[in-house]
Amino acid sequence: MKISGWLGVALLSCACAAQAQLPQKLQILVGVAAGGPNDSIARMLSDRLRAKYGMTAIVENRAGANGLLAANALIASPPNGQTVMMISQGLVTISPHLSKMPFDPLKELTPIAGFATTDVGFCIATKIPANSLQEFVAYAKQSPKPVTLGAAGLGNITHLLLERLKEAANMPYSLVVYKGIAPSLQDVAGGHIDGSVCALVTAMPLVKGGKMKVVGMFGPKRSKVLPDVPTTGEQGYPILDDSWYGIFGPPNLPRDVQMQLFNAFKEVAAEPETIQALAKVGFDPWIQDPEQLAKIMRDESARWGKLIRENNIKAE
Repeated sequence: MKISGWLGVALLSCACAAQAQLPQKLQILVGVAAGGPNDSIARMLSDRLRAKYGMTAIVENRAGANGLLAANALIASPPNGQTVMMISQGLVTISPHLSKMPFDPLKELTPIAGFATTDVGFCIATKIPANSLQEFVAYAKQSPKPVTLGAAGLGNITHLLLERLKEAANMPYSLVVYKGIAPSLQDVAGGHIDGSVCALVTAMPLVKGGKMKVVGMFGPKRSKVLPDVPTTGEQGYPILDDSWYGIFGPPNLPRDVQMQLFNAFKEVAAEPETIQALAKVGFDPWIQDPEQLAKIMRDESARWGKLIRENNIKAE
């Protein structure tokens, strides 16, 4: 039966309105234990979703296998918009180049929204006679033995950023691998190693206490926390990689559900309360739509894969 005129328009409007409804219950999977960056952002998001939409948004930590336990649960979930996962870039753009994965993140996860970035800098011990990245590079090149730099694991993004710096500055270094960034920063503060990549949210207490110096910021912009510290690019070493966190759905998530969720996350991210809450834990809003996030994933995966192959980097 053909329906036309105002009745057809009314029915179409009702159908669109029905499609536009958000799920009343949302499960946000996190692949790490409580307290990490992914977890902090996910819990902040769940709080804001409850406040704005009255949704029951629950964070579920499924730590293990470098995030794969949670990712496997996401892939197995029904594509109805009720289950999403907060994922850092490492799982989707770096891990596939380090070890065999049970799924292809670029093909089997549904990008919903880029959500937040965190400030990542290069910090050095106070004993080092340098107050800028350029001065540190000069010091490293003149040093009789390679400078010692810490990373939070082989193949971790902190390690890969050091490799980017080595290439951009033509600077040799000796890698010291830690289980997490915190012990690396403690050794910088204690003068046991010369420097490390540092997330400012973790490093700031040591920086404020005068136990280490931040001499450069990775990524395209300066930090609001340390606005006087120039980026690596401003100092002649263009390393534009951000440390980001995005929200993903299971395979075959319908387009209308994908966009419903994206629009909800976008609105939440624009709220002053969200911006303030993110800032308190060292993050900035970073809203990317599904297409933008998918392109960022593809481009970064290609760049990290090339770097990993050329430097024969292996996972731990």
